[in-house]
Amino acid sequence: MKTLLTILFTLVASIFFVSCKTTSPIAPEANENGTPTAEGTPNGIPTTASIDASGGSLLSTDGRLEVIIPQGALKSTQTISIQPGTNEAPLGVGDGFSLTPNGLKFDKPITLRFHFAPADLAGTDVNTLTVATQKDDHIWYAFNNITLDSAAGTISIMTSHFSWYTIFEYFHIVPTQATIKVNNTQALRVDFVPIAPKDNDASDDLSPLNSPDIYANGDQVSWTINGNLQGNQNDGKVSPLSASSKTTYTAPAATKNMSTNPVSVTALINFPGNNQFFKTPKKLYLISNIKVSDDGIQVYKINMHFSGTKMSVMSDFTFDYTQDCSFTATLLPNEDTVRYGDIVNGAGQIGNWKEKNVNCTHKANDQGDFMHIKGFLQDFVGQSTGQQTLRIYPHPITSFTTFSYTTDCGSGPKATKSTTNDLIYAPESLFILDGTTQTKTDPVSGNIPGVTVTFTLTPQ
Repeated sequence: MKTLLTILFTLVASIFFVSCKTTSPIAPEANENGTPTAEGTPNGIPTTASIDASGGSLLSTDGRLEVIIPQGALKSTQTISIQPGTNEAPLGVGDGFSLTPNGLKFDKPITLRFHFAPADLAGTDVNTLTVATQKDDHIWYAFNNITLDSAAGTISIMTSHFSWYTIFEYFHIVPTQATIKVNNTQALRVDFVPIAPKDNDASDDLSPLNSPDIYANGDQVSWTINGNLQGNQNDGKVSPLSASSKTTYTAPAATKNMSTNPVSVTALINFPGNNQFFKTPKKLYLISNIKVSDDGIQVYKINMHFSGTKMSVMSDFTFDYTQDCSFTATLLPNEDTVRYGDIVNGAGQIGNWKEKNVNCTHKANDQGDFMHIKGFLQDFVGQSTGQQTLRIYPHPITSFTTFSYTTDCGSGPKATKSTTNDLIYAPESLFILDGTTQTKTDPVSGNIPGVTVTFTLTPQ
């Protein structure tokens, strides 16, 4: 039986290009035949190609799955498709993919190459990723032979038929991220996908899967905070520290002395080396990022989009102008002010120039942050019908220093004059803080008409 062989070889996949054998531990009360699930529901645009006996390849619209069909795998021309859909596999990652015609068989093995991103590794270790297919019995089966290229971010398998396929992970930490207040707690656990003890088809090298469960071998698990086995007063603590697939993180009493925030709570799984597969121990690192907030503190990110039509800069020309800026607003308990910070000024974009009442084509050679936020005119937190509100009076100042541009009006290139007067705007936006992302668009007050500012406020 290939049950134990499968997980142990998955876990030795190195960070370089390797071929490996994958498997998973057997849950004490696992369904002996595997657990069936529903089929996925199509949710994206399919990719279709006509491929004949000479072979070919096809890439899904999201670039996550590549189907490579060698010469001689098909006797005649076939129209094949990759249809993305909901992922019903246990601990599935991203979309599932239905390859059609369903059940199509090939005379030579074809290659399925999955592409994964760093975001797909949240809460897991790259060495736990593998590929599964769903058969007609609706049970998902793990491939015991995969090729993992961690550097390229790909997992490849070889198969001889079309069905549903997906990436899934054998191990996962729950939750992968959370936000809690000081002195509060967050429960964490390690989940895994058990392999069924009964091999439903000895003619293939696939293993039937059961539904996710809490990892059975808790004695192999230990917990750390930012790499500290004990935790500490500044970053918080976990209990129990080891020999358990579950633990509880307790946040510190204050955030000001934390070494990092969010903190990284890591479940370290030590697979013993005293078995026929490993001569040395193997380890998995599953990480949950937990942000700690002071009681009553609220933090919001505000993105601002400036859009102007024929913004007057000097008396001899005007132009259209757009720019994106952002900053954070921190609301402290029992205070009536807002602390602004983390100001980011994006590059301005210029177009539709007009010089001396003549339409010309211009191109700014330096698309800099000509208009940028320097500070804030006024800020406070008020109360409105019993709800906390945030009124924003940003104070962006336009600093048009000398910059060069090319133009078809007269000779060029030439340089603008330096402006001596900063142009002050005081748009106002009022948000009721209800914990959701909100967007408001305000006309700009000040000495330049035709400009609007769109604010998007997002709780952090």
